[in-house]
Formats: sequence, structure tokens, C-alpha cells
Amino acid sequence: MTDFAQAMGGEYTQMWAGTLLRKFIRRPGTLYLIDKELQVVFDPFPGQDDLQPLLERLNAQRRALPWLYGLVVQFRMTREEPLYPLAEPEKRKRPFGDG
Repeated sequence: MTDFAQAMGGEYTQMWAGTLLRKFIRRPGTLYLIDKELQVVFDPFPGQDDLQPLLERLNAQRRALPWLYGLVVQFRMTREEPLYPLAEPEKRKRPFGDG
């Protein structure tokens, strides 16, 4: 997390690891497997513009991760509104519930 904070720069270098995790890492999103790439698409969140320069630098490196069978991981933000929270009727649907 120290490396992540340093890469973010500025005020982020002084943040606690837990704060950085909540603000930037533990975010809802979608994974796509396209050819030899694993694309991580984050749902919109406050402060995402601060993360964009770091994601662009990481994407430019096109690093293949051996523990993911050599997949190249690419990150991006979606500008679409997330599906959360679900509409009230959808919340009541339970795939294995008591109906």
C-alpha cells in the first residue's frame, strides 16, 4: 500500500492503508476477459479522477501477470451510472429464498 500511496502522490502519501483501500481498491466494478487481457472496469465513484493518471501509467506498461496465466491486466473507469442501489422490486427477488 505504501507503493500505491507514493504512486498516487500528494495528500495520498499520508493516508492510512485502510483509507486507501476503501477509497480506491475495494470498489464495485466488472471484470471482462477479452483475448489475452483481463479488463477491470470500475463503477463511478467520488475521487475517481485522482486515480486515472495512475491507471493510465499502469495500462501503458501492459504487464502480464504470471499467476493469471500471463493475462495483461488493464484498468478503466466507466462513466455510466452504477446499478446500485437496486430498484425496490429487484431487492425482493431471491434466487434461493422463501419467495
